[in-house]
Amino acid sequence: MGKVVSYNGGKGGSGRMNWIDELKNFFYNDEGKLRNVVYAIGALIVIVSAVVAVVWRIADTRKEPSATAQPTTTQAEPSPEPVQAESFQFNPVTDSIFDIISLQPENPSLNHTRGEGYLEQEKYEDALKFFELAAKEYDPNSVECAHTLATMGRTYYCLEKDEQALVFLLEAQAINDNLPEANQRLAAYIYYYFAEIYLDMKNLDEAQKWYFRSLECVKTELGKVPPELNTIHVIIGAIYLAQVNFSDGLTQFREAYSVSQTDDPFAEWLKSALETLFPEQDTYFGVVYQQFAAMYGGQENYDECEAFLLGALEFFEVKLDENRPVIVQCRIALGALYYIEEKNDEGEAQFQEAYRISQAEQPYDEWLDSQLEKYVTPPQ
Repeated sequence: MGKVVSYNGGKGGSGRMNWIDELKNFFYNDEGKLRNVVYAIGALIVIVSAVVAVVWRIADTRKEPSATAQPTTTQAEPSPEPVQAESFQFNPVTDSIFDIISLQPENPSLNHTRGEGYLEQEKYEDALKFFELAAKEYDPNSVECAHTLATMGRTYYCLEKDEQALVFLLEAQAINDNLPEANQRLAAYIYYYFAEIYLDMKNLDEAQKWYFRSLECVKTELGKVPPELNTIHVIIGAIYLAQVNFSDGLTQFREAYSVSQTDDPFAEWLKSALETLFPEQDTYFGVVYQQFAAMYGGQENYDECEAFLLGALEFFEVKLDENRPVIVQCRIALGALYYIEEKNDEGEAQFQEAYRISQAEQPYDEWLDSQLEKYVTPPQ
């Protein structure tokens, strides 16, 4: 069938997006299990009072954030305000769903074909008229009928009528489940739009569940998740971040990276993916990169730890003044990491830069000793 609808940020190019605006505090707890660089970068987590506010495609721009969500912070460093993106480009997933999981019935009726034409032109009401006629032409228990009903569900989704979309998607699912052998492509398509709708409803658990099930069907049908659909893994990872589950979030990002067929380093690739999907959220993803750095430090994977600390600095420096405490402490952590790796010149350079931008009145040696004593616990 090919691409059915241009997908510019949500439903029918309407630029739908919203955000999780509950700012959540988290602190790093080594419990005596981690060594070396973890003690250095653990300071980042404490200093920042790391607040995570992840912006993604949940609903359209006409929907306001929850009035009950209250930002919280326990540190002197003020939490950055959420920034709403002007637009949200999200072409990769939906276009690829149509390219890879084609819903074109084997014997399409003329009415179904005409409905597809109107859908491609974003003339949704006209498309629905022909899909309704097509559904009546098919055997009500056939995969062709299920195809048409699922496409009607997607059309209602594009009209921002989620409840009606669910009705037709559920009906299509029931038919598909009762076939002698369920059509995996159809199931992947239905489950994907279940996830999209639940994301609109801000039901993250249900959205995540159906994204996973859609990917499972793709794997069953194709044997793997093709690179064109790796963005679904990124969305699942972002949901984990909003749930303050960094470990599983990182796992999903690694999974997306593994199927992306890129030669870029992981931290660079992820930075680009996050900036594309969730623009204007640099400060928040800087905090996320700090947490990932701590996780890699705990694994003594110093290369990735360094890459994510540097990435955190890049995120922060887009929006924050260079003398903000979070940037000072990020450079102190980098300096400590370099010393652990016996890169003393690089480490000293980071300490010197941290001292410069901190505008401290103490002499350098005295200031650095106080910083390391306060924020970097030596290995036991």
